[in-house]
Amino acid sequence: FSEFLLMGLRLNEGVELGNCHPREGGNPSSFLNLPAFNELQSAGFLTGTPTQFHATPKGRLILNQLVDR
Repeated sequence: FSEFLLMGLRLNEGVELGNCHPREGGNPSSFLNLPAFNELQSAGFLTGTPTQFHATPKGRLILNQLVDR
């Protein structure tokens, strides 16, 4: 799942969790750390919604750290 996020965040279109099919099964949005997402969005690293989002120019500089959160 982290590879899917890392690759998706590199794209201008970003990540759409509805297109993700994690090997673990289940709802892809359940793999998203919502408190961390909200914190990263407030800090200006991500923009969008929890189901469709992309990294801002500021966030693209630290993609690996974003995915780790």
